[in-house]
Amino acid sequence: MEDSSALQRPFVARFLPWVLGALFLALYLATLHPWIGVANAALAGQLGGWDPDLAYTEPVLWFLTRPLLLLPPSAFPAGLNVLAALFGALTIALLARSVALLPHDRMREQRIRGHGENPTLHIRLAWVPVVFAAGLLGLQRTFWENATLQTGEMLDLLLFAAAVAALVEYRLDLRERWLWIAAFTVGAGVSNNWAMIVYAPLFLIAVIWLRGWSFFDAGFLLRMTICSAAGLAFYLLMPLGTAIAGISDLGFLGTLKANFTLQKAFLLGIPRGRALLLAMVTVLPLGLIAIRWQGAKGSSLERFAGFTALILLQILWLGLAVFLAFDPPFSPRRLVYLEKPAGELALLTFSFCSALAAGYFAGWFLLVGGTDPDKEWDRPNTGLRFLGRAAAGTVLAAGIAVPAGLALVNFPGVRAQNSSGTRDLANALADALPTRPALVLADDVTASRLLAAALRQRPDAPQHIVVDTRRGPDARYRQWLARKHRDALPELNRFAEARENVAGILTDLVVRTAAMAPVVYLNPSFGFFFERVRSHSEGLVLSVTPAPEAYVIPAPDAATLARALALWNRQAPFWETVVRMREADAPDARDLGMFWSRAGNTLGVDLQRAGQLEEAGAVFAQAERLNPGNQLAWINGRVNASLKTGAPIATNLLVALSRSPLVQTLNTDGPVDEPMALLNYGRALLTSTDRLPRQAWEALHRSAALNPNSLEARIAGVEALIQGFQIEDARRELDALAAAHPPGTLSREDFAALTRLEIFHALARQDLATAEKLIEGVRGQFATDTSLLDLLTALYIRQGRLNDAIPLLEQWRTLRLDDPAATIRLSSILIGRSQYDQALRVLDQFLARKSDNAPARINRAICLLRMGRLDDSRREYQGLVEKLPDLPLLHYGLAEIAVRRKSTNEAVGHLENYMKHAATLQATNTTEYAEVAARVQELRGGR
Repeated sequence: MEDSSALQRPFVARFLPWVLGALFLALYLATLHPWIGVANAALAGQLGGWDPDLAYTEPVLWFLTRPLLLLPPSAFPAGLNVLAALFGALTIALLARSVALLPHDRMREQRIRGHGENPTLHIRLAWVPVVFAAGLLGLQRTFWENATLQTGEMLDLLLFAAAVAALVEYRLDLRERWLWIAAFTVGAGVSNNWAMIVYAPLFLIAVIWLRGWSFFDAGFLLRMTICSAAGLAFYLLMPLGTAIAGISDLGFLGTLKANFTLQKAFLLGIPRGRALLLAMVTVLPLGLIAIRWQGAKGSSLERFAGFTALILLQILWLGLAVFLAFDPPFSPRRLVYLEKPAGELALLTFSFCSALAAGYFAGWFLLVGGTDPDKEWDRPNTGLRFLGRAAAGTVLAAGIAVPAGLALVNFPGVRAQNSSGTRDLANALADALPTRPALVLADDVTASRLLAAALRQRPDAPQHIVVDTRRGPDARYRQWLARKHRDALPELNRFAEARENVAGILTDLVVRTAAMAPVVYLNPSFGFFFERVRSHSEGLVLSVTPAPEAYVIPAPDAATLARALALWNRQAPFWETVVRMREADAPDARDLGMFWSRAGNTLGVDLQRAGQLEEAGAVFAQAERLNPGNQLAWINGRVNASLKTGAPIATNLLVALSRSPLVQTLNTDGPVDEPMALLNYGRALLTSTDRLPRQAWEALHRSAALNPNSLEARIAGVEALIQGFQIEDARRELDALAAAHPPGTLSREDFAALTRLEIFHALARQDLATAEKLIEGVRGQFATDTSLLDLLTALYIRQGRLNDAIPLLEQWRTLRLDDPAATIRLSSILIGRSQYDQALRVLDQFLARKSDNAPARINRAICLLRMGRLDDSRREYQGLVEKLPDLPLLHYGLAEIAVRRKSTNEAVGHLENYMKHAATLQATNTTEYAEVAARVQELRGGR
C-alpha cells in the first residue's frame, strides 16, 4: 500500500475504507441473524457436522470455519454468522479502497482539472463517491442479508473484491506482488465459487491490459502460474480430507468430480440471457474506466457530440446502479434465479461491480461538474457550467440520500428476515417430541434440518432418530444414519444395506418401531407408509401408530385433541413473527408460513372430523393467515362454515385447485376435507402405481360422510375394500347398495360400475364361474366396454380357455388399438402357439402407434428369435437393454441368440449379467435362475 504522502487526500484512500468497514461491521453485528435460516440450514449442517452431506463445494469456506468447531454447539450458528459479517465488512472496506484509488485521468475533462499527474480523485468531496459506493453495496438488501447469515456468498464476494482491489493497487504503484495476490485469490475463488470461473478470463484480460507486452515475460508467467495453482489447490482440500478421514464413499477422484459437477450444473443452469443483460449494465461500465481517452478530434461539434454521448452513457449507468440497488423487478435478486431445489442465486458480484462503477461516475461528476479547469482551454460556457454544478450537487445529495434511503427501505425487511422465526419453529418441534427416544420422520428436508440443529443444542434431550424420507434412496445417507444410531435402533442396518425395495424395508421398520416405541412425523404425509400406519395431529407434529388389519375409522380421542389444540394455541407468539416476516417480504417467511399453516390445517381437519366445528374453524382461519396461499385451508374453512350452518357444501370449491395437481397441493397445504376432492383423491389412489387401497377407502369413506347422496363415493369405496381384500365388508356394502338402489333406478354408468364390482368381488373370492356368468350377462349391454373385455379375457386366460380369449382380444383391439394390454395378451398367446407371423403383425400394428412400449418390444424380440431372425431379434434386445439394463429377461434373450450363433463366451457374459441382475432383484430362488446357473457351468465346460 502506498504512503499517505503520495496522495493529496490520504484519509479518503487510507483510513476512510477501514472506518466504513468498521461501521458496517457494527451494523451487521447489530442486525445479525440469531441462529440458522432456511437458506443456510443445509450449509450449517455440513460445516457443523450434523448433516451427512459432505461439503464437496466451497473448500475455502470449509477451511476457514474449522476453528468454529471449538465453540459450544449452541454458539456455532452465531459464530458462522459473525464470520459472514466480518467477510461483508472487509468487502465494503476493499470496495471503498478501490473506489478511492480509481484513476480520474481517463478523459481530457478530468486531466485539465488537475488529475493528469496524480490520477486519484483529490477534490475536497473525494469522500462522497467512497461513501456512496459503500452504501450502495453494503445497504443493498441481498448483500445485507448475506452479511448477517452465513450462506457462503460473502466469502465468494470477498475473494472477488480482493482480486479487484489488487488490480487497482497494482495500477497505482506497479508492484508485482499485487498481481500475485490477484492470481491467488482468483484461483481460490474459482475453487470455491462457480461464478468466478466466468470472471477468471476477464481478470486475465485486465492483467494483460495493465502489463502490456511485459505480460509475456517467462518469469512473470511462471510466478503467476504458481500463485494461481496455489489458489486452485483448494480444489484438493475436500478430496484429500475425506480420503484421509475415510468419510466418503466416492474416493479422492469422486469427491473432486462432485465439486466439478455441481459447478457445471450452476454454470449451465443459470439463465444466460438475463445474466448477460445484467452484465451489460453492471460489469461493462468498468471497461469505460479502463480506457484512457485521448479526447475527440475534429470539429467543435464532433467533440461536443462525443463528450455529450459519454456523459449520457455515464448518467444512464449511474442511474441504473442506483435503480438496481433498490431491487426492482430488473435486478440480480429478482431477474436471475434457478429452481428452488437447485438453489437461489444472489449474484453479488454484479452488485459489487455496479457499486464500483457508480463510485467512479459519482467522482467524475463531482470533479468535472463541480470544479473548473486549471485554465480556460475552451471558451467559457455559462450554461454548461450551470449544468455541471447541478450535476455535482445532485451527486452530492445522492451520495447521502441514496444510502440513507436504502437503509430506511431495507432495514425492516432485514430485521424481519433475521428474526427468531426458524429457531422458534425448531424449538417448537423439539418441544413437541416425546419425552423418550422416538423415530422422527419428515418429508420436509428443511424442517428436519432445523430440528436436527435444535436437538444438537440440547445435549440432555432424548436421543431421537431423525430420518429424511426423501433421502431414503441415497445409500450414503442410509449408511450414515445406521452408523449414528446403531445402538439405539439396530434395525437401521438392514435399511442401510438395502439395494432394492428401500421403501418397503423402511415401511417395515416404521411399522415395527411404532408398535414398540414412539414414532413421529413432522408433517402430514400421503404415501406407502400410511397403508400400514395411521397418524393423528399432536398440535404441531403427528403421532404414528400401526393400522389395524380391518378398515375402520377410529373414534376420536377427545383428550388427545384437547391436548393438541392447547399446544397449537401456545404457539401464537411464533405465528405473529411469521406474519411480520411475510409482510416485510422476508425470504424465510414462505417456508415457515407454509409449515405452520400446514400443521394448523392438519389439526383443523382432525377437529372437524371429530365434530369440533368451532375449534376447527378457528384453526383453519389461523392457517390461512399464516399462509394466504394455502388453498386447502381455504377450502376446508368453507366446508366448515357449511357444516356449522347446515347449508349444502358448495360444489365449486375446487376451482381454486384447477391449476395445481391435488397430490402436490396436499404435500404443501396439508389434508383436504371436501367431498369432491376426497372422491378424486380416493380414485387416484385406486389407480396409482403404488397399491394404496386403505388410504383410498379412508378418503372415500369421508367423502360419502360429507355427501351421503354420492353414489360415486360409495361405489369407489367398495372397490377400495375389494383391492384391500376386505371381502366381507365389501359384500355387506354391495348388498346395502343393491337394497338402496334397485337396478331400474340406476343410470347406465352406475349399473355398469356396480356390475364390475360384483365381478371383482367374485374374482377376489376365486369364484370364476360366478365372475364369468356376470360378465357374459352384461356383454351385450356393454359391448364396447373394454374394461369388461379386460376382465373376461383375463378370466379365460387364467382358465386356459385361449380359443375363447382370442376373439375377445381381437374385438378389444378393434375398439382400442393403442391399448397395450390387448396386444400383449394376444401376441403372447400367438407366440405360444407358434403363430409367429400373426403375432408379429399384431405387434407391429401396435408399435406403429406406441413405439416405446417395452412389453410389446420384448414380445417382438421373442417372436423374432423364435422365427430364427437372429439379427433383427438382437437389435431389438440391444435397444431394450439400453433403456432397461437391469431386466434379467433381456440378457437371457441375448444369451440365447449367442448360443445359436455358437458364440460361447458372449453367451456366458449375458447369462452372468442375468444372474447379477436377478440377484439385485432378489429373484434367485426360481427354477429359471437355477437353470441359468447350470447352463453357465455347461458352457464354461465346453459342452
